[in-house]
Formats: sequence, structure tokens, C-alpha cells
Amino acid sequence: MAGHTKGKSIKKKLLKAQSSGKKPLASIAALATEGARIPREYWEAGCLFYGFADLEWRRLTNDVFPATLRPDKHSHPCYVLASSSLADIVCPCSSKRSKSPYIPEGAILGYSNAVCDRASYVLEAFSYPMAAEETFATSVWFKGFWPPEKLERM
Repeated sequence: MAGHTKGKSIKKKLLKAQSSGKKPLASIAALATEGARIPREYWEAGCLFYGFADLEWRRLTNDVFPATLRPDKHSHPCYVLASSSLADIVCPCSSKRSKSPYIPEGAILGYSNAVCDRASYVLEAFSYPMAAEETFATSVWFKGFWPPEKLERM
């Protein structure tokens, strides 16, 4: 759990950090389709990605994230909570109902116009500050955009 405390203090710094070095996702809107590989410099709070490996979530959270290690499921979506030129604060999402904020089922995601086939709960308790130089994020693909202020709460 020590990583989570560190992540919270880094998140506060990031929220205050300048976004210099980042480019607005809107500047590549035509390319931001479902399934696209979006370069990290375009990531911003509200981006939703698919394909983030469960084993990676477990590693990043010091084996705290309760990833379902089923043979037919190998990943959980990744939601960007905050973004700056230093790092992106990311967290896993789950379709398992919880008290976490969520993207509602049927939501039409920005840029891609993809429709959420189920509610996607944003598991902020497992947030991780992913440094700009970390490259493992290249295995994820863009699902769409859902602004943090539109996340629903129970």
C-alpha cells in the first residue's frame, strides 16, 4: 500500500503542474478513433484505454489490485485521472459494481463515439503515477474520452 500514499502526493503535484509538453487530444481528433494507438503526449484526464494487462496492474500496485486472473480475461481498462508532462495518473476500471465513480452503461464516449457496453467503475484507490518515460503503455488502445466531471457517483 506504500505506493498508493506516494501516488496521492504525486497526484496533488501533478494537478498543480503545468501541462507544457502535452498536446491537446483535440488536435488529433480525426485520429482518436476506437482502437487507435494514441501517443502519450496526447493523453489527458478522461481518456479511456483498453488492453492494460492484469499482470501489469498487479505489478504496479504491489500485488494489491485484485485482478481477475481468469484464462478468458487478461486485462482491465485504464482511465487517466490526471495528466501533465511529468506523468499520467492512471487507474484500472472494472465492470464489477462498486462505490467508485463510473462511466455509465450506454455512455457515448468522446472522439470515438464508442458506446460503453456496461458500466465502467473507475478504481481510484488503485491509481498509479505513470512517468512520462514509461513505455509499457504502448500496449493499450484508445476506447474514447469521458470527462472526469461527468463520472457518475452512487
